[in-house]
Amino acid sequence: MFLIKIYHKLYQEKLLSEGVDKSQIININLEDPNYHNLLDWKILFDYVQSKLLNDKKNYVFLDEIQNVEDFQRAADGLFIKSNVIYLTGANSHFQAGQWATMLAGRYIEIPYFAFIIYIFV
Repeated sequence: MFLIKIYHKLYQEKLLSEGVDKSQIININLEDPNYHNLLDWKILFDYVQSKLLNDKKNYVFLDEIQNVEDFQRAADGLFIKSNVIYLTGANSHFQAGQWATMLAGRYIEIPYFAFIIYIFV
């Protein structure tokens, strides 16, 4: 998951360099104990919605989303408000195709491939 955090950070830096204001970016790692109270989909939805700017496009990054039961309900609710949402999490928690079923027609899968670093001594 470390690699995904790097991708999130790089993409957020790209958004900032393109003129997106920091207040338009919401980044939540759901393994962080500071966000433990957001593991209920409705509480997560309400929290993120309270951070959204109504007159601008918002970019929402939710990492380790598999920790939220019924997370797709929060994702659907945020998506219909014209937000750009990035959901990442461990595929091992889902059977093949389960993400596609839960988010049918509302997602684009972007596979992340880990870097392999060989150290020779």
